[in-house]
Amino acid sequence: MEINKIYHGDCLEVMKDIPDKSIDLVLTDPPYNVGVKYENYNDSLEYNDYKVFSTKWLNECKRISKTILFSCGVVNLPMWYEIEKPYWLYMWFKNNQNSPSRIGGFNIYEPFLIYNKPYKRIGQDGFNMPISLQKECTFHPVPKFLKAWKYIIDKFSNENDLVLDCFAGSGTTGIACLELKRNYILIEKEKKYYDLINQRIKDYTDQLKLF
Repeated sequence: MEINKIYHGDCLEVMKDIPDKSIDLVLTDPPYNVGVKYENYNDSLEYNDYKVFSTKWLNECKRISKTILFSCGVVNLPMWYEIEKPYWLYMWFKNNQNSPSRIGGFNIYEPFLIYNKPYKRIGQDGFNMPISLQKECTFHPVPKFLKAWKYIIDKFSNENDLVLDCFAGSGTTGIACLELKRNYILIEKEKKYYDLINQRIKDYTDQLKLF
Protein backbone atom coordinates (compact mmCIF):
# COMPACT_ATOMS: atom_id res chain seq x y z
CA MET A 1 0.00 0.00 0.00
CA GLU A 2 1.31 3.43 -0.96
CA ILE A 3 1.95 6.03 1.72
CA ASN A 4 1.19 9.76 1.59
CA LYS A 5 -1.95 8.97 -0.34
CA ILE A 6 -5.70 9.35 0.13
CA TYR A 7 -7.79 6.24 -0.49
CA HIS A 8 -11.43 6.49 -1.51
CA GLY A 9 -13.50 3.70 -0.02
CA ASP A 10 -14.90 1.99 3.05
CA CYS A 11 -12.19 1.89 5.72
CA LEU A 12 -13.09 -1.69 6.66
CA GLU A 13 -12.27 -2.78 3.12
CA VAL A 14 -9.21 -0.58 2.60
CA MET A 15 -7.60 -1.55 5.90
CA LYS A 16 -7.67 -5.24 4.89
CA ASP A 17 -4.72 -4.46 2.60
CA ILE A 18 -2.61 -2.92 5.39
CA PRO A 19 -0.11 -5.35 6.96
CA ASP A 20 -0.14 -6.12 10.68
CA LYS A 21 1.51 -3.48 12.90
CA SER A 22 2.71 -1.44 9.93
CA ILE A 23 1.06 1.78 11.15
CA ASP A 24 2.78 3.71 13.92
CA LEU A 25 -0.25 5.75 14.95
CA VAL A 26 -3.94 5.77 14.13
CA LEU A 27 -5.41 9.20 14.78
CA THR A 28 -9.00 9.59 13.68
CA ASP A 29 -12.36 11.18 14.37
CA PRO A 30 -15.10 8.64 13.61
CA PRO A 31 -18.80 9.46 13.17
CA TYR A 32 -20.47 9.87 16.58
CA ASN A 33 -23.92 8.65 15.54
CA VAL A 34 -25.52 11.95 16.59
CA GLY A 35 -27.27 12.90 13.35
CA VAL A 36 -24.55 15.02 11.69
CA LYS A 37 -25.43 15.52 8.02
CA TYR A 38 -22.78 13.95 5.81
CA GLU A 39 -23.14 13.42 2.07
CA ASN A 40 -24.25 9.76 2.08
CA TYR A 41 -23.34 8.17 5.42
CA ASN A 42 -26.23 7.60 7.84
CA ASP A 43 -25.11 9.14 11.16
CA SER A 44 -28.24 7.93 12.96
CA LEU A 45 -27.83 4.18 13.19
CA GLU A 46 -29.56 1.92 15.66
CA TYR A 47 -27.42 1.59 18.79
CA ASN A 48 -26.48 -2.05 18.16
CA ASP A 49 -25.61 -1.37 14.52
CA TYR A 50 -23.37 1.52 15.51
CA LYS A 51 -21.72 -0.61 18.19
CA VAL A 52 -21.03 -3.43 15.72
CA PHE A 53 -19.58 -0.98 13.18
CA SER A 54 -17.40 0.65 15.86
CA THR A 55 -16.13 -2.72 17.08
CA LYS A 56 -15.17 -3.79 13.56
CA TRP A 57 -13.09 -0.74 12.71
CA LEU A 58 -11.41 -0.68 16.13
CA ASN A 59 -10.38 -4.33 15.74
CA GLU A 60 -8.86 -3.63 12.33
CA CYS A 61 -6.97 -0.64 13.73
CA LYS A 62 -5.66 -2.77 16.59
CA ARG A 63 -4.38 -5.30 14.07
CA ILE A 64 -2.47 -2.83 11.93
CA SER A 65 -1.33 -0.16 14.37
CA LYS A 66 1.05 0.20 17.30
CA THR A 67 -1.02 2.93 18.97
CA ILE A 68 -4.62 4.08 18.41
CA LEU A 69 -5.99 7.44 19.46
CA PHE A 70 -9.42 8.75 18.51
CA SER A 71 -12.02 11.24 19.64
CA CYS A 72 -15.09 9.25 20.60
CA GLY A 73 -17.69 11.89 21.51
CA VAL A 74 -18.69 12.32 25.15
CA VAL A 75 -22.06 10.66 24.60
CA ASN A 76 -20.37 7.49 23.33
CA LEU A 77 -18.01 6.90 26.25
CA PRO A 78 -20.24 4.21 27.87
CA MET A 79 -20.49 2.30 24.59
CA TRP A 80 -16.73 2.25 24.07
CA TYR A 81 -16.19 0.90 27.58
CA GLU A 82 -18.67 -1.86 26.73
CA ILE A 83 -16.74 -2.69 23.55
CA GLU A 84 -13.32 -2.67 25.21
CA LYS A 85 -11.91 -0.64 28.04
CA PRO A 86 -9.25 1.73 26.62
CA TYR A 87 -5.65 1.73 27.79
CA TRP A 88 -6.11 5.37 28.92
CA LEU A 89 -7.90 8.61 28.13
CA TYR A 90 -6.41 11.79 26.67
CA MET A 91 -8.29 15.07 27.06
CA TRP A 92 -8.51 18.22 24.97
CA PHE A 93 -9.85 21.07 27.13
CA LYS A 94 -11.30 24.02 25.21
CA ASN A 95 -12.92 26.71 27.33
CA ASN A 96 -14.66 28.35 24.36
CA GLN A 97 -16.52 25.17 23.38
CA ASN A 98 -20.30 25.63 23.07
CA SER A 99 -21.60 22.07 22.79
CA PRO A 100 -24.44 21.57 25.31
CA SER A 101 -23.92 19.18 28.22
CA ARG A 102 -26.51 17.18 30.15
CA ILE A 103 -26.04 19.26 33.31
CA GLY A 104 -27.49 22.40 31.77
CA GLY A 105 -24.29 24.06 30.61
CA PHE A 106 -21.58 23.45 28.05
CA ASN A 107 -19.13 20.64 27.50
CA ILE A 108 -15.57 22.06 27.57
CA TYR A 109 -13.55 18.91 26.94
CA GLU A 110 -13.16 16.37 24.18
CA PRO A 111 -12.13 12.85 25.23
CA PHE A 112 -9.75 10.73 23.16
CA LEU A 113 -9.47 7.01 23.78
CA ILE A 114 -6.08 5.32 23.64
CA TYR A 115 -5.80 1.67 22.65
CA ASN A 116 -2.42 -0.07 22.75
CA LYS A 117 0.22 1.52 24.94
CA PRO A 118 1.87 4.60 23.31
CA TYR A 119 5.39 3.84 22.10
CA LYS A 120 6.80 7.13 23.43
CA ARG A 121 6.41 9.04 26.66
CA ILE A 122 3.48 11.46 26.42
CA GLY A 123 3.75 13.44 29.63
CA GLN A 124 0.47 15.01 30.72
CA ASP A 125 -2.67 13.19 29.62
CA GLY A 126 -4.37 16.26 28.19
CA PHE A 127 -3.91 19.81 26.92
CA ASN A 128 -5.66 23.18 26.91
CA MET A 129 -6.38 24.85 23.57
CA PRO A 130 -9.31 27.04 22.49
CA ILE A 131 -10.88 26.15 19.17
CA SER A 132 -11.59 28.46 16.22
CA LEU A 133 -13.02 28.31 12.71
CA GLN A 134 -10.90 27.14 9.79
CA LYS A 135 -11.87 28.84 6.55
CA GLU A 136 -9.95 26.37 4.40
CA CYS A 137 -12.16 23.40 5.32
CA THR A 138 -15.66 24.77 5.75
CA PHE A 139 -16.79 22.18 3.18
CA HIS A 140 -16.99 19.62 6.01
CA PRO A 141 -19.63 19.78 8.78
CA VAL A 142 -17.19 18.85 11.58
CA PRO A 143 -13.58 19.57 10.49
CA LYS A 144 -10.88 18.89 13.06
CA PHE A 145 -8.83 21.80 14.34
CA LEU A 146 -5.40 21.73 12.68
CA LYS A 147 -3.50 23.27 15.59
CA ALA A 148 -4.85 20.64 18.00
CA TRP A 149 -4.22 17.78 15.56
CA LYS A 150 -0.61 18.92 15.13
CA TYR A 151 -0.17 19.02 18.89
CA ILE A 152 -1.49 15.47 19.27
CA ILE A 153 0.54 14.04 16.39
CA ASP A 154 3.69 15.66 17.72
CA LYS A 155 3.08 14.12 21.16
CA PHE A 156 2.20 10.61 20.00
CA SER A 157 4.56 10.05 17.06
CA ASN A 158 8.04 10.79 15.72
CA GLU A 159 9.32 12.24 12.47
CA ASN A 160 8.97 9.85 9.52
CA ASP A 161 6.37 7.74 11.37
CA LEU A 162 3.33 6.51 9.47
CA VAL A 163 -0.01 7.90 10.64
CA LEU A 164 -3.38 6.53 9.53
CA ASP A 165 -6.69 8.38 9.56
CA CYS A 166 -9.45 5.96 8.56
CA PHE A 167 -12.18 8.66 8.66
CA ALA A 168 -10.28 11.44 6.94
CA GLY A 169 -13.15 13.95 6.78
CA SER A 170 -11.62 17.31 5.87
CA GLY A 171 -8.06 15.97 5.55
CA THR A 172 -6.65 17.74 8.60
CA THR A 173 -4.54 14.71 9.57
CA GLY A 174 -2.79 14.82 6.21
CA ILE A 175 -1.96 18.52 6.50
CA ALA A 176 -0.71 18.06 10.07
CA CYS A 177 1.52 15.17 8.96
CA LEU A 178 2.99 17.22 6.13
CA GLU A 179 3.79 20.08 8.51
CA LEU A 180 5.38 17.73 11.06
CA LYS A 181 7.33 15.52 8.63
CA ARG A 182 5.21 12.43 9.18
CA ASN A 183 3.97 10.04 6.53
CA TYR A 184 0.25 9.39 6.24
CA ILE A 185 -2.49 7.20 4.83
CA LEU A 186 -5.95 8.75 4.65
CA ILE A 187 -9.18 6.88 3.97
CA GLU A 188 -12.42 8.67 3.10
CA LYS A 189 -15.67 7.05 2.01
CA GLU A 190 -17.51 10.15 0.77
CA LYS A 191 -16.44 11.02 -2.79
CA LYS A 192 -17.08 14.74 -2.30
CA TYR A 193 -14.78 14.92 0.73
CA TYR A 194 -12.20 12.67 -0.95
CA ASP A 195 -11.96 15.12 -3.86
CA LEU A 196 -11.82 18.15 -1.57
CA ILE A 197 -9.12 16.60 0.61
CA ASN A 198 -7.01 15.98 -2.48
CA GLN A 199 -7.48 19.60 -3.49
CA ARG A 200 -6.68 20.87 0.01
CA ILE A 201 -3.43 18.90 0.15
CA LYS A 202 -2.51 19.96 -3.39
CA ASP A 203 -3.08 23.61 -2.45
CA TYR A 204 -0.88 23.16 0.61
CA THR A 205 1.97 21.46 -1.26
CA ASP A 206 1.76 24.02 -4.10
CA GLN A 207 2.09 26.78 -1.52
CA LEU A 208 5.21 25.13 -0.11
CA LYS A 209 6.82 25.10 -3.57
CA LEU A 210 6.53 28.89 -3.69
CA PHE A 211 8.90 29.12 -0.76
